[in-house]
Amino acid sequence: MRSALARGIALAALALMLALTGACATTETIKQTRGDGSKRLYPHDAKAVHAAVLATAKAKDLQIVEGGTDSLVLSHGVSWRSFGERIAVFIRSISPRLTEVEVVSKPVFGTWNFPRDWEIAVLDGVGRSVRDGQN
Repeated sequence: MRSALARGIALAALALMLALTGACATTETIKQTRGDGSKRLYPHDAKAVHAAVLATAKAKDLQIVEGGTDSLVLSHGVSWRSFGERIAVFIRSISPRLTEVEVVSKPVFGTWNFPRDWEIAVLDGVGRSVRDGQN
C-alpha cells in the first residue's frame, strides 16, 4: 500500500513537471518564431525604429537577453500573472523610410499562465516612441 502511494505521488510529480515545462520558450526557440507574430509598419528608417524598440523595452522593464540590429530577444520575469515571457522582436527595413516590426511573445512555461499581451504592448510602445521622437 505504501509503495503504491509513493509511486502515485512520484507519477503525479512527474506529470506536473512535464506539464510545466512541456511548452516552454527559451532564447533559442523564440528566435525561430519569425513569421508567427504580430506585425506593424512604421514610416521611419530602421535605425530610428531600432532605437524605439530599445526605448520601449526600457520603459516596459523588459530585459534584453540578446540583441542585434535586425532582431532582439527580450525577457519579462515572473509576475502574479505568469512565470515570465520571452519576446522576440524582428526589425526589417522595407525601404529607406518604411520599417516592419514583428513581435512574438511566448511564456517561459506554457501552462497556468496568463501573461500580458506583449506583442501589442511592444508595438504600441514603438509607435509612440517613433511618433514622439523619444529614441
